[in-house]
Order: sequence, then C-alpha cells, then structure tokens
Amino acid sequence: MAKYIHYPDNEIKLWYDEYLKTYRILDVSKKFGVGKDTVYRRLKKYERIHGLNEINISNSKKIYSYDDDFFTKDTPESFYWAGFIAADGCVHNKHGNYELKIGLAKKDSEHLIKFSKAIKYSGEVKYISVLNKGKIRDFATIAIYGKKYIEDLRRFGIVERKSLILKFPTNLENHPLINHFIRGYIDGDGCFSYNHKSKYRPKICLSMCGTYSFLNSVRRILSNKCQTNKKIKIQNRNKISVLAYSGNKNVSKIRNFLYNNSNPNIELARKKEIAYSSWVDAPTINAAICVRATSIVNGTTILFKSINEIHKRGFTENIVRRCLRGERKDYKNYIWEFENITKAGIK
Repeated sequence: MAKYIHYPDNEIKLWYDEYLKTYRILDVSKKFGVGKDTVYRRLKKYERIHGLNEINISNSKKIYSYDDDFFTKDTPESFYWAGFIAADGCVHNKHGNYELKIGLAKKDSEHLIKFSKAIKYSGEVKYISVLNKGKIRDFATIAIYGKKYIEDLRRFGIVERKSLILKFPTNLENHPLINHFIRGYIDGDGCFSYNHKSKYRPKICLSMCGTYSFLNSVRRILSNKCQTNKKIKIQNRNKISVLAYSGNKNVSKIRNFLYNNSNPNIELARKKEIAYSSWVDAPTINAAICVRATSIVNGTTILFKSINEIHKRGFTENIVRRCLRGERKDYKNYIWEFENITKAGIK
C-alpha cells in the first residue's frame, strides 16, 4: 500500500495557481514532480474546501488551443457553426469531461477544416475508418474539450442528447444573423435537391429534418422573412419530422434569405451549387421556358418559346433538358441555353 504523503496548503495553492495557467493536470504534475492522479485528487479537495469549481477532466485534456469566446460573440461565423452543430454535432458532460464533437463523411472533411480555422484550433482534423454493415466507411472528426463551449452553445438550444428534444432558440428568432444559423442547420441536416417531373423544367426542392418543435419555428421564420406559405405541412416520420419546400420561385426566395451576406467559409459548397443552379432562376413566359439553340457550325440561333416548339422541330425533349442542366455539351450540333426573358417578352 502506497504511503500517504501530506502536502501543506500553501503548496497545494501553488499547484492550483499553476493549473489555472494552462488548465492541464499533466503540466502541474511535471512541474512539481507529483503523480497526475495525486495532483487531481488534491486539487479537487482544495476546491471543495474553498468553494471553487475549475478542475475538470476535459480541461486536463485541453492540449490544443482555440478561441474560447467564439460562441459568445454575435457573428455570421458563430451563428452558422452553431446551426451546423445543432444538426451534426454533439456535446457531452460525463463526470466533468466536457466535449464538443463533430463527425462528417470524409468527402466533407474540408468543411471541418473550415470550422477548425474559424475557431483558430491548433490541432488537426482526424480521420477514422469504421466497419458498418460489412462496409468500411471513412469519416473526418474533430473533438474540442472544455466547459465554456458547451455552456455558450446553450443559448443556441444545443444540449446533450438533443436529437429528439432540440428546440429552436426563440430568443434569437428575430436576430439579424438568424439566417446564418438556419443555413448552418440545413448544411448539416437538410438538402437542396431537384426532380425532372415538372412539365417545363427541373424543379428545386429544399428539405430538412429534426424535431417538430424546431422545424415549426423554422417554418414560422421563413414565412415571415420570405413570405412562404405558413401552412406548409411538417411530416412526421417515426421519431423525426421533415419540413420541405418545392418550386423554383418559392425555394429561390428562401435561398436568397439563407445566403444573404454569406461567404465561402460558412457554406457547404456542394449544397450551394445545387441551390444556385442556372435553371432555378431561369425566367418564364406563361409557365413555359424559353430556350436558345446556337449552331456550332455557322453560329445561327433558334429561339424556342416552349418545350412543345422544341419537340415539333424534331428535337428530343429529354436530351435538350440534359444540355440545359450542363450534363451534355451539345445536341445535334447546337448549344442549348436558357434565354433571358422579361414579363413583357423576349429581352
């Protein structure tokens, strides 16, 4: 049995002051030549006696530095990343071990690097491989240790085991930066997509999943800010709810609100690329698209005021659509593009 060693209070006070410099038990252990378990126990006892509460395991794990005040400041960056964490991150507090963790598919690792740079993290994004249902899946992860981030994220409604209880931060609903928070959430748990069942052109859709309470608040904000239909139904699927919008005109209004005053450092590029596809904003006349075909051979152009005209001239509609979406370079020696049209007619 190890012999109990008595350390006077003034020496423990020196340990405590040293700990507050770096918040690392290991640093105190090395400096004073005392085992880290002993340091931890004596410091916790010192805190109980003096009514203090600074010692926790997560601070001891804080090997890398980062901007402690990142989520206390009202900036587009803090709101965006809080929204992203609300969707795709998790926070833990287990026996004083405070941790913020985000894990993404490896294809989105660049997005985690953006977060790392935003909070001035001195560590690196880590890569892991997991065997799931017989397949190896690659992930990028980042873990931030420390109590302050977990406390500061509460103002954004982010708590432990939030998946089924997440509530929208109602105190921020009218905040001028709320679009960044919602965009961050959509980049985590939402998507822009499109289908080609529309008679005239592809139709863009926006959907997001989450708790009914959270999505109901998002629906209310989008209705007020973008004049969307406040009666859009929130669908319930098992324990998760889904809010979805469709239609190029409707979704483009939401998109413009979401990306207002944004920048590439707080955007998931692959989702924005779909949101700003050229055909989304293509103008219409009487619900029909106008298309210009330019000959590769002699440069002559043909203007079509509807899909029916394209079909009547002997061109295949589906192949023309592929050209308009950029999936095909040309068709029958013609370059196909949307024509810019005003309400009055051809511009």
